[in-house]
Amino acid sequence: MDVLRHDKEEARHLQKEAFQLANYYFVFQGVILVAFYNTPSDLKCKFEWIPFVLSLLAGVLNLLALCVIMVRYIHKLNEIATQVMRDPNRDGNPGSVECERHCRFFIVAFCMCLFLAFFCVTLVGCWKVTCAATPRPPPSPAPH
Repeated sequence: MDVLRHDKEEARHLQKEAFQLANYYFVFQGVILVAFYNTPSDLKCKFEWIPFVLSLLAGVLNLLALCVIMVRYIHKLNEIATQVMRDPNRDGNPGSVECERHCRFFIVAFCMCLFLAFFCVTLVGCWKVTCAATPRPPPSPAPH
C-alpha cells in the first residue's frame, strides 16, 4: 500500500505542476499584453508581430510541457489502476476503476482543449487587435 500511496501522491504532484504551469502562462500572457497595449506609441502598429511571436513561443513551450506532464500523469493513473485491481483486499467492482480512469482521461483531454483554445484566441487577439483602435495611416507615395 505504500507504493500505491506514493503513486497517488506523485499523480497529485503532476496535477499540481500542470496547473501551476498553466497559471504561469496566463500571468505571462496578461503581463505581455498589458505592457504592450498600454504603451502609447505609434510603433505598436509597426511591431504588432512582437506580442504574436511572444505568445506563440510561450504557448508552444507551455503546450509541449503540459503534454509531457499529462502523458506522465495518465501513465501514473494507469499504474494506480493496475495496483488497485491487483489488491486482494480490495472490495468493489473492477468496472468502477476503469470508469474512474476514463473519467480522469476525459478531464485531462478537456483541460488540454481549453488551454489550446485560450492559446488560439490569444494568438488571434495579438494579431488582430493590435492596431484596431488606431487605423493605420495610408502608405506614403514613393518619391520620384
